[in-house]
Amino acid sequence: MKAMPEATHMAGRVSLTWEQALAAEAALKEGRKALESDPQAISERIRKAQNKAMTARD
Repeated sequence: MKAMPEATHMAGRVSLTWEQALAAEAALKEGRKALESDPQAISERIRKAQNKAMTARD
């Protein structure tokens, strides 16, 4: 925080100002929307969940 005293948020080891944090959050939300609506990504999440359930069952 000494290097960037106006920082209000941290992203790992990176200090962010309020505006940067808002921009980062908006970008993450857009990426999440795109991923959640992609049929291939949905299939992959289902496949991983099924594999995890099968592993836990054994």
